[in-house]
Amino acid sequence: MLSCLALLPAQADEKEAIAWVNFNISPGGILNGEFKGQGVGDLFYQTYKAALPEYQHSFSYANPARMRRIIRESKNTCIVYIFHLPEYSKYRYWGPINYIAPPNRIITTPKVAPRLAKKDLSLAKILKMDSMRLGAMGGRMYRVQDVLEANKDNPNLLRLSTPSKNLYQMLLAGRLEYTLGDWTELTFMEKTLALENEFVTFPMQELTGYTPNFVSCTKNAWGKEVVNKLHQRFNNADVIEQKILPSILNWVRTPDRQAYAAEYKRFVKEHFNKQ
Repeated sequence: MLSCLALLPAQADEKEAIAWVNFNISPGGILNGEFKGQGVGDLFYQTYKAALPEYQHSFSYANPARMRRIIRESKNTCIVYIFHLPEYSKYRYWGPINYIAPPNRIITTPKVAPRLAKKDLSLAKILKMDSMRLGAMGGRMYRVQDVLEANKDNPNLLRLSTPSKNLYQMLLAGRLEYTLGDWTELTFMEKTLALENEFVTFPMQELTGYTPNFVSCTKNAWGKEVVNKLHQRFNNADVIEQKILPSILNWVRTPDRQAYAAEYKRFVKEHFNKQ
């Protein structure tokens, strides 16, 4: 009896837990190397952990396919940042806005770039071109899901179960003609591969706008309480700009930072004005 009573104070002091999950796509989540733990989502996690000291926090990574399974599970989790897609709302509550994703672009090499320079840069049309292999991570939709699904049997589309870094290395080796990614991903690749001016980017017609991301927690009473607390602590544009934006600017190339910051601030202010 005494031994049981001795456990009571410790049990009373136990904190509720939040299991945070982050994508393993760099620079959203950086699992190893020189910049380990310095990804956009890695830093978001540290910010949210500090903002919710009443919880016990844990952190893990998931690839896109596993993340889609996590979204539908009843297990209590919070995803650090993810697109606010209608099909997810059945399973998730939405927390504060955080990452504003610039449009993914076509990324290629100077050798291949002339083949695209005078083309109508529709991804759907490029996929029909001879000897133009697109390398894409398996399970990742790049915000052009309709085009990728329509071309799932196209031999020019190579869906590979590999980190995005390997796709860029294959691109440099001539084993692919192009891949897809945004400014932040390209910045990460240039830094980790110690390269400069080795990639050329083009916009694609299918994707031109910026896309907001949000914290996302399991849709139950626990998840509702967590997102409500986060909304209370990240409740205006100034807080988001001060605490969230710097984590993103680490991974925007210097010439693009001013333009991205301006677009980010405009987007976030519009978001709060609609509340």
